[in-house]
Amino acid sequence: MATKTVSIVTGGNNNATVTASEINAIATDFIADGVVGAIGLNTGSGGTGSFAVNAQGTPDMTVRVSAGQAYITATPSGGSSQRIRVSMDTYEDVNISANSTGSTRYDFLYLVVSASALANPGANKDDVVTLTTSRSTSSATDNGTPPTYGYKLGVITVANGASSITNSNITDSRTSTGAAYLSDGAVQTIDIAAGAVTPSKLDLDPANTQVTTSGTTASTSYTSTLSGSTAPAATVTIGSNGILLVIWRAQSQNSGANNNHTSVALSGANTVAASDNYCTLNQSTAPVTGYGTSHMFTGLSTGSTTVTMNYRVSGGTGTFSNMEVIAIPL
Repeated sequence: MATKTVSIVTGGNNNATVTASEINAIATDFIADGVVGAIGLNTGSGGTGSFAVNAQGTPDMTVRVSAGQAYITATPSGGSSQRIRVSMDTYEDVNISANSTGSTRYDFLYLVVSASALANPGANKDDVVTLTTSRSTSSATDNGTPPTYGYKLGVITVANGASSITNSNITDSRTSTGAAYLSDGAVQTIDIAAGAVTPSKLDLDPANTQVTTSGTTASTSYTSTLSGSTAPAATVTIGSNGILLVIWRAQSQNSGANNNHTSVALSGANTVAASDNYCTLNQSTAPVTGYGTSHMFTGLSTGSTTVTMNYRVSGGTGTFSNMEVIAIPL
């Protein structure tokens, strides 16, 4: 039989030493590498947030790295791989070496964890994390001397003979730390970087309408007109993702052995006719039966869009009641 244990024992007769890897386990299991907190990327006018890399107020051959916190995966000498939370309590200036090679070079700027110092830090523990540059001939891949355990903060373009570094020379590489999860056996990351989710992209302002009064139709083509009732309709604003999830349900019966169909149509900023491609189909003379379905519309235009339930029958007269439509922009 397998032995089951917990990794941290905090008290009792056989209390155990708590190792760094056990303390860091939750970060290793669930947190991805990245900087902590909101960030604004340097797109030529400066960056903000943890470990932002910016030019000096009076540009010279140094860049200024802001204070901050970050998570970096590293393996202490003789230890196991874990995700380390590192901090820097104030800014630090990093020198960018002159370039006299005759061609443009690229300095990859890293936040680096020392494996040996992580296992055996100095008295002040300030030797574990450093800021280091690696000069490369490629802006896409570091072919210089990349560190073993480093988190890339940015890439600095250094022209031949450059005498100063400006924000336009800095390509920000930071991402905000996100949640890591398992999918098909592989660790993936959900990275919510600055500006990745905005109200215009992710509206999430759903709407729904329910109509309980029964109505009838004998139309064999889709219609929103019911005798004795009104088709439910919901109006939402489509965001720039152009995605809309619609859910609808109803109860129905038919005067004969015929099919009752329900579907939805879009109007307003988007015009989409009701279709059998995503309809419900129900055959019932008695008793009344309920059913529902859903459909995701993609490639829509931004703007106010109304979703209206539509009906048709293959024959006879269909009676529809307890109808509801739910519209969720994504």
